[in-house]
Amino acid sequence: MRASAAAIAILLFAVAGVARADALDDAIVEARVQRVPALARLATWCQEKKLYASRNAIAEEILRSDPTHVRAHRWLKHRLKGDDWVAPTRPPTARDLDVASLTALPVRRTAEMLPIAQAIRGALAEHTELVSPGRRERVLRQILELIPTDTRAHEEHGDVKVGATWVLAETAAARLRAPEIAKRAKAAIAAVPAPRQLPEPMSCRDMGLTWVGVVKTSDVFVAATTSRAEAERTVIGCQATPAVFAAAFGIEQVLPPGLELYNLLGAEEAEKFIALHPKVDDDTRRVWRSYGGITLGATYASMSYHLSEEWRVEASVARAARYLLYGAFSWDLGKKPWAAEAFRRYLTWHVTHTRVTFTRRESEYADQARERAAHDQTRVDWYVGALKTLRSWSPADLHESLGKPVNRITLDDARVGNAIAAYYVEGRPDEAEPFVRALGGDTPTIDVFRDVSGLDLEALRLRLIQWLEERL
Repeated sequence: MRASAAAIAILLFAVAGVARADALDDAIVEARVQRVPALARLATWCQEKKLYASRNAIAEEILRSDPTHVRAHRWLKHRLKGDDWVAPTRPPTARDLDVASLTALPVRRTAEMLPIAQAIRGALAEHTELVSPGRRERVLRQILELIPTDTRAHEEHGDVKVGATWVLAETAAARLRAPEIAKRAKAAIAAVPAPRQLPEPMSCRDMGLTWVGVVKTSDVFVAATTSRAEAERTVIGCQATPAVFAAAFGIEQVLPPGLELYNLLGAEEAEKFIALHPKVDDDTRRVWRSYGGITLGATYASMSYHLSEEWRVEASVARAARYLLYGAFSWDLGKKPWAAEAFRRYLTWHVTHTRVTFTRRESEYADQARERAAHDQTRVDWYVGALKTLRSWSPADLHESLGKPVNRITLDDARVGNAIAAYYVEGRPDEAEPFVRALGGDTPTIDVFRDVSGLDLEALRLRLIQWLEERL
């Protein structure tokens, strides 16, 4: 009987919660109904004060909410033909003629919108215990849409004022952090001592391969059949990666011992290498053709034979970045593939300035040449792509993306993941290290966002969109 009573109590609580959530929606809808009449009063005031350009701008704003608003159409000189309003082919030029009234317009607008904003704020306060982070984000945005200068709403939204403009606190932080990380990455590469030239390694003799570049720094060994310059670029990039990691997360992490990288030109050379290298196990020999690079057994040695030099160099640096992430945060690639891809890609970019590699098997790209061709490299293009994707995604789409296995991650997924990595490293620097550390455990990704940052997926999506808009 007590179990049944408890179940009934839980059900009643849930029903009451839904009812209160509906009450919040109803209160907000009721308040926003007053927006169009308020805008119409404001446009009428502009008409009286000869602010014709401002009147027209407000009329267009009215029509976005109410396409049938007669006075708004008439202010814009639209003509009714049948059931449709038609804009003039050559709209007359409208100007604001009264400078004094134009100065007073923002105050007048705030006076019209303030009661609506106050009603929405009151509804939010009354039902605050039921408001999810995403719902709260949307409500605060509605208030700011009504009154863009509302200091209280900006502060509640987590905005800061930079000069005369309100931006996300994450944007203000990233404007300082991003250049600093880039500067430290450039300095780290410049600070790597010239690598030592070495003779052909004993393990690679009698393979029928010509090793034109065999170099070593303090922590990294690289041998290449491609060019000495590529070998040096690879070894220097890998050696600089720990300094980039420290710049991003504020912690020191060393590369694993025995980091060996072999760059080969094409599958024919790879086949000779794999057949004879002592560290290559039988399992690797069976599957190597499906990949552009492989790990040599249970070691910190790897080989890349992709035809693109950019791919080979990036793949090697990305491997170094991945080892740092695993070592510092005990990551398991299989648990949160999106995070492993996103953060190693973010770190790698700062060393190579390329984004050409995928973790997916090469064979899975046989029918995706168009996607591969679109795999742009520039920093701006990747963030523009992430912004476009996030605008089209729902929270459910984002949830699906963050749960994909590594061999199902698409270009859109990779761009969004990279944006999340940058958002935390640059925009939330105090949370970056605990966030990434939490991703290394068993806690689901959506719970990590909530536990570390107080965000659900809708709040994250909305803030990411605004952050990307403000940074581009």
